[in-house]
Amino acid sequence: MRSCSTWFGSLAVVVLLAGPSLASDDIMTGQIKSIDATKKTFVLTDLNNKDHTLKLSDHVTINRGGKDVKGDLKAGDRVNICIDSGVVRDTAMYILVLEGDMKQCALLRVTIKGFDASKKEVTFTDTANDKSWTFALEDAKVSLNGQSSTMQNLKIGDPAVVIVDRSAGINNAHLKAVLAWRK
Repeated sequence: MRSCSTWFGSLAVVVLLAGPSLASDDIMTGQIKSIDATKKTFVLTDLNNKDHTLKLSDHVTINRGGKDVKGDLKAGDRVNICIDSGVVRDTAMYILVLEGDMKQCALLRVTIKGFDASKKEVTFTDTANDKSWTFALEDAKVSLNGQSSTMQNLKIGDPAVVIVDRSAGINNAHLKAVLAWRK
């Protein structure tokens, strides 16, 4: 009996310690139902009408009207959210408010597959469905670890979130931003 409880105790410690390394980034879509500023949490109602309580990262960025700001999230906002799926609670890392010029935009979780400087084209692999997308870079904003950057500073395999404008249809989507992170 004692060896069984020791085994389960050890398993619980391994699961808790491995949690952060098992966390994965995901994209959620829905509407902000409520915000609790003191707890730094909010409730998102997803497209299936299910409520999710999410924590705001200490470094969360909110994109409203194409500009990255540190606050300005409101109940009723329609959003796409890049989350870090944790063991205990999901944390919002980047929030795209779907209004105005950004109404037809979407976040995609990708890895950088390639960049052709002569054609000014960038190719990504969508991590959700392993599909490749190629976009003209044009006027897309590029950042690395939250700082303004260029595609030449990014590496193949870098994880990123991209903002694409789908107003001309999914096959003619326009790349608006590349937000990459590297340790």
